[in-house]
Amino acid sequence: MKKNLFISAMFAFISIMAGAHSVSVDSLSQTCKVLLDVSRHQGDIDFTQVVSPTVKWVYVKATEGKTYTDPKFVMNTRAAQAAGMKVGAYCFFSEKSSALAQAEHFLETIQLVDLDLIPVLDVEVRQEYTPEQLCDSMQVFLDCVEAAIGCKPMIYASETFYKHFLHDAFGESGYPLWIAKYSGVPDVKADVTLWQSSNQGIVSGITTAVDVSVFMNDHRPRDIKMPDKRKPSGSGKKKSSKDGKKSSRISGKSPSVTQHEKRGQVKMSSDNQQLFSI
Repeated sequence: MKKNLFISAMFAFISIMAGAHSVSVDSLSQTCKVLLDVSRHQGDIDFTQVVSPTVKWVYVKATEGKTYTDPKFVMNTRAAQAAGMKVGAYCFFSEKSSALAQAEHFLETIQLVDLDLIPVLDVEVRQEYTPEQLCDSMQVFLDCVEAAIGCKPMIYASETFYKHFLHDAFGESGYPLWIAKYSGVPDVKADVTLWQSSNQGIVSGITTAVDVSVFMNDHRPRDIKMPDKRKPSGSGKKKSSKDGKKSSRISGKSPSVTQHEKRGQVKMSSDNQQLFSI
């Protein structure tokens, strides 16, 4: 009976978190670990109302391309940290600027604050690049940021975008993966760290809908924690990848080594399986 109740609760969780309907984060069990991501589009945020035993982690948009800085980046970061939240920053990747210029702009911007969570590269658009060019360009950004910060950044993409354009290059690369999917649990051949399950979250202190994510595959907040002894933020230099071959920024050629696909079973973190009191 208890097992059946647990299974029923799990299906209820999936139907709520993975649907297009609004999700009231305030109603979730305190054992659930929920992460938000915000930008200027959320307007003025009262992080003293946002923070709770459930919501302690947030990613804040820092930059887009090589020149744009989110006008609320510093304000949001400092306000969230003052309220007791752990904060990370993300860059929205653009094909219209060189990857190196974008990485340098991102690193210069995040020097204004002291971040708690590893950086994120948000990749959602491919219009002009071939998939190989996109992945080569991303690799330049990732290498530059890793050289400066001292840890691998996380890659964010929708499930469809990841499958179509990124998996062959990054499926077994070791980069933490944050997958957005609003109609069911992510089904990708990789280890998913975070699942953005809704873009219609309702959270106290935020007047607009907000993206809501949960940890997957037994991952924990410590898995995205910034290293304690990180290198000074600043312009990182492009370095060789693990196999000793340098990444070409926009080569137009296929990667020299195609990552072999390996089926990975995706499941919710055990902490997030307790979303309902049973």
